[in-house]
Amino acid sequence: MVGVVQWLARQLVELKTGVQFPSPTHMKDILVPGLVNLVINDTQIPDDKVKEVFARMQPSAEVLSASELTVELEKNIAVALLGIENLLQITMLFPGYGADALATTFSPQFRNLISPINKYWVEAYRILSEIPAEVTDGIKKGVTKQIWVCDDVIATGLTIQSIKADISSKLDNNYNPDLRFSYPVQGEINLVWRAFCWLQRKDAVTEPFSVQPTVIYGSQNGKRKVPLNSLSTLLSRNIAGLSARLDYSRKFFNGEEDFVKLLSKLRSYE
Repeated sequence: MVGVVQWLARQLVELKTGVQFPSPTHMKDILVPGLVNLVINDTQIPDDKVKEVFARMQPSAEVLSASELTVELEKNIAVALLGIENLLQITMLFPGYGADALATTFSPQFRNLISPINKYWVEAYRILSEIPAEVTDGIKKGVTKQIWVCDDVIATGLTIQSIKADISSKLDNNYNPDLRFSYPVQGEINLVWRAFCWLQRKDAVTEPFSVQPTVIYGSQNGKRKVPLNSLSTLLSRNIAGLSARLDYSRKFFNGEEDFVKLLSKLRSYE
């Protein structure tokens, strides 16, 4: 597998010489049938073992590898960096727990590649966000020209919309927070808005962000909201894990006990 730095070097050669190298697919589109869940394997358990266990479900789950998703995500971000001479003009935001988990999967080479970029981990959940003052200060000073958001999943788009709303409210004295999701966007400022993620649901509202997901997912009829869980959450012994397992078992099993027995087969690989 070609590392992101080596792959980026190929892209730069293409730009300068016109020589074309085989280019990998950076996004795939999947339709999830019936009541099948999506499960992201964000653990150290081998993907084949996870798929083997979930294949015993009726219906089975679609298992996606976090490590494989990250490889493609890194390439998507690397492409976006092409032609940007001063990386200090980019501010990269990681909202909430999911984005924090995603960032831990970045390769050392990729971390080195994006090291000049200003990065902030922010508290965010749907319509709630707290953007550091340094972010808006950089915009006001003309240093920050692009806001990039990296998250694990963009399901509704409300998290990135809340980030846009919070930044706009701090830059525009006439901004009305009660109209923060209206279009055209209030107090539009001259910034480039981009978002990158492992997965994006088809019907997510993403304007004014240009979103580059690794996977776009949805249901076959386009209406059903596809259930999505991370394996680390399903295996977790905290409250979030207990809640996720209970919800999952109600959809796929007669009771949580059967589902816990199934998951216990994976715990031996942790």
